[in-house]
Amino acid sequence: MTVNGTVTATSFSGELPGLTEKVSKTGDTMTGSLTIGEKQNPANLTVNGTVTATSFSGELPGLTEKVSKTGDTMTGSLTIGEKQNPANLTVNGTVTATSFSGNFPGLTEIENLKTEIQSLKQRLKALEDTPTISVQNHSNFPLKAFQNDRELADLPAGSENNPSSTFVQIDRNVDLLILNPSTSPNWELVCKVSARTLKNGSIVKNDLPWGGACNTA
Repeated sequence: MTVNGTVTATSFSGELPGLTEKVSKTGDTMTGSLTIGEKQNPANLTVNGTVTATSFSGELPGLTEKVSKTGDTMTGSLTIGEKQNPANLTVNGTVTATSFSGNFPGLTEIENLKTEIQSLKQRLKALEDTPTISVQNHSNFPLKAFQNDRELADLPAGSENNPSSTFVQIDRNVDLLILNPSTSPNWELVCKVSARTLKNGSIVKNDLPWGGACNTA
């Protein structure tokens, strides 16, 4: 019997060269190329599973939409592995994100470092706002350092060439006054200075006519 077409049956019996050589079950293999359809009469290959190959050629929608190079982007979530079957994501570079969730030993160390840096910044800010300065008394009268009616320190008597020196912590938001208590009850103004012009380590001196601005260094 000669059939110019397709023979369809529920089963075949006997020696049928070609049929016995088909790839039909797991483990069957073939050599050479497999062609589906023709250039003038294309056909589809449907695989209910995963296609694995060393390379792909041609227009493959989906594959051409993959993230494969710098600048490629994707939308939605990317899941690596499953809860019951976890997998690793290895990045040879830098991972950047708006936030991280979970246990990250390296990241927790970074967060701790950030906290320490923030604390250090606060201490430096406090140091800037309340610097410690040195007040030199070039007179032979014991004087006092004041800010906002608050006594900061006693300034022992010194001399023009050998002044006493006293460390004083000040508030940079209030003028610093050097007063002579020997004229009590109305203490005489020796000199004053805007504390905004002072910083940690500044020197304030009263080696000038009293009643004006202090010298600073």
